[in-house]
Amino acid sequence: SVRYCLFPPTSFIPILGKRQCAHPTFIYKFHAHLSKQPIPHQLAVSGGVAFAGIVAFSVSGGAWDSFYFWTVDYHLLRELPTREGGRIPVYMHMLDAWRHAPVVWMGLVVGLFLPRIDPKIRILAVGLVVAVLLNVSTYRSYGDYVTPFVSPSILIVSLFLNPIQSGFFGNWRSLVGLFVAAACLIATGWIFRPYMWKKNDSGYIDELKGVTDFVTSALPVDSQVVSSVPEVVVGSQMRMPLKLSMGRFSVSQSVSPDWAERLHICTPNELIQFLKDDATKAFVGSTGAFDNFRLSIPDLNFMSDSFRNEFRSTLESRYVLVYQNSHYIVYLKIPIPEEQKRSP
Repeated sequence: SVRYCLFPPTSFIPILGKRQCAHPTFIYKFHAHLSKQPIPHQLAVSGGVAFAGIVAFSVSGGAWDSFYFWTVDYHLLRELPTREGGRIPVYMHMLDAWRHAPVVWMGLVVGLFLPRIDPKIRILAVGLVVAVLLNVSTYRSYGDYVTPFVSPSILIVSLFLNPIQSGFFGNWRSLVGLFVAAACLIATGWIFRPYMWKKNDSGYIDELKGVTDFVTSALPVDSQVVSSVPEVVVGSQMRMPLKLSMGRFSVSQSVSPDWAERLHICTPNELIQFLKDDATKAFVGSTGAFDNFRLSIPDLNFMSDSFRNEFRSTLESRYVLVYQNSHYIVYLKIPIPEEQKRSP
């Protein structure tokens, strides 16, 4: 139990110093901890680590700089805006995260205080609670960042119930109490569910199908388009520059052009050139202007006014709005006469 308690905090000590020391120190401590486990556990964990390495290598395609940026630095390099910039208070992110699975979080926290719980399970639960709080307690987090933690939380809650389930099912009063408590938890989760679940946009799928059908009918298959909404491009079997694969989070004005090329990030100038490219036949975007390349990655600061003005000017001078619904807009490129193309 002491080993389980000391391993997590001492593993994070190097992070307080030099970040370069954190990874090898953590690996050394992890190996030392693993060596104390039974052989089957060592084999299972080693196999899992090897499988994760194979998956990472396959996904990266050998472009390790780009892989590391999009999986790690993309989140670590965010900059906090000033309070005047309209940042959302931390407690709002935490409240939104709690509303995503209130029954799970309440069961997890309450379970920490139950008697007769295996110390290792309790320590694991504490670590999970801390991980969840760290994941949603920054100004740049979102409530749905807790989604990956829901499944392991359910597993731990079920482990909490193991020591007491025999007592519950052997006594009808306890069984009734269990069902009443479960009903109260479910009711709490339903009442405090996220706003987006209360206001279910049932028409979104129809809107997506509508814009996809329109693009398919207006353009030949495999035409090049510029888009901030990749789902439409994929659904209509069109293609777009690979640097725009992240949709609205594809453009950066803070990364140097050399690094942008190396990391497969689109620069503002490249986006304008994509719009001007003769091969580009359309722009497919969102009805919300905020979603049309309004933020620069990875810091998530607003794009400059000069870029916004050039983006709008290029769109209005070379494209015409031909389709719009509540979620999407489609601009088709205005044909340029051949003699105008040849003119200097």
